[in-house]
This record gives sequence, structure tokens and C-alpha cells, in this order.
Amino acid sequence: KNNTTYYNNEPYLIPKHGIIRRNDQLELVEERSTRITYRLVSGPATQKVFPFDFVFEISFVLQGNSLQVLHRVSNTGSENMYFTLGGHPAFNCPFYKNEKYEDYGIELELEENALLSNRLNADGLITDQTRTIALDGNWLPLTPNLFDDDALIFKTIRSRKATLRKRTGGKRIEVSFADFPFLGVWAKPGAPFVCIEPWLGYADSWDTNQQLQHKDGMLTLEPTREFNASYTIQVLL
Repeated sequence: KNNTTYYNNEPYLIPKHGIIRRNDQLELVEERSTRITYRLVSGPATQKVFPFDFVFEISFVLQGNSLQVLHRVSNTGSENMYFTLGGHPAFNCPFYKNEKYEDYGIELELEENALLSNRLNADGLITDQTRTIALDGNWLPLTPNLFDDDALIFKTIRSRKATLRKRTGGKRIEVSFADFPFLGVWAKPGAPFVCIEPWLGYADSWDTNQQLQHKDGMLTLEPTREFNASYTIQVLL
């Protein structure tokens, strides 16, 4: 909210989507034919926007037809660290030029029947209003107007797997996110892609008090402790 959060009565200007995205301080620390790892170590620059000592690592591991995205967060400070994270993978849709966007949908692991999506206000903050996203069992059809009101934000989803495919079958892309309790689904209206986004947290609520440790979806990591979470993208023919 207002691009600002507060911790110990001090304001911190955390940018939209957090301190990792577009951070030019990420260091390449491992590069192999099937694995690459980047690391961010806290310092004066990060502490201006995020008041904790930490080491963050993200690895991309290619194995056969799957890509695993691993996150590791280490609290190197002397106090509890409050944080959250999420992914933003996007996939071309439709897969081929002679197809239509509405030929496709997202098949969820479980039958959710109807999912509630929290609405966003003009500032991108989560409101207490929801809209019901109608499903056909476990099938979420992609339509040109699905994202007219911005992202779908599923806080109560039970599925931990979502598959992008044509209704009639064929090639599919499966996203497995057992470590992530929330899911975002988004695309720019009319754009030829869709994002299937595993989240541990989500945007501020419109009525937040902006205290970092009170933010919905915030995790607590004790000193010297380590947190790990991963999701996997698999291409299936």
C-alpha cells in the first residue's frame, strides 16, 4: 500500500513484486549444463528497502522434460525475519498459430466446482470483495475477457497442480506447486499468454495497517534457520 511498509516504526519502500525481481545485485554462483543458481546476499542496498540480514538463492534445474525452480531463504540475522515470495511463470497460449486462446483452459488437480477470487482495486490492493469463477468440474476455461478485472487470486484453492492444455487434449504444460498454498492466474487482456503463479503470499489488502509483520501471507523465519520451497514445470506430449 502506497509502496511502503513499516517495521519498528521505520518506513521501507519495497518495490512492486518485491526486492528480487529486476535486482542487478543477483550473483551467478553456479552454472552447469542442467542447473543454474543465482544468489542475493543482504547488504546496505537491500537494507534500505528490506530490514533483515539474509541470503536468498534461486536455482533452475532441468531434468528431462521438466524444469524445477528452487528457492532457499536463510536468516543470517539475530532476529525473526518476515518475508514471502512467489513465482511469475508465463506460457505462450495458444501453443500454435492456427489455434484460438479460447481453445485452451487450465485443468486443476482437484474438482474445485467454483473458486472465489479476491478483487483488486485501482491501486492493485486486495479488497474484501470476491467474484466467483465458474469451473466445469476442475476445468477453468480461458476466455478473452477472463482477466478484464486483473489477476485471479485464489486464496482457498485446494489443488496443488495446474495444467495448461487444449480442451481436446494434446501437448500440455503442468505446473506442480505443493509448497505453495495460493495461486495467481493472470494475463494482459487479449495477450497470447497466461501466467500460472505459485504464491506463498499476495498483495497488500486495501485496509492494511502496513506493518510488515502483520501482512497477510507473511512467513516468519527464525535466526540461523533456512526455508526452502520449489515448484516444477513439466512439458507433456
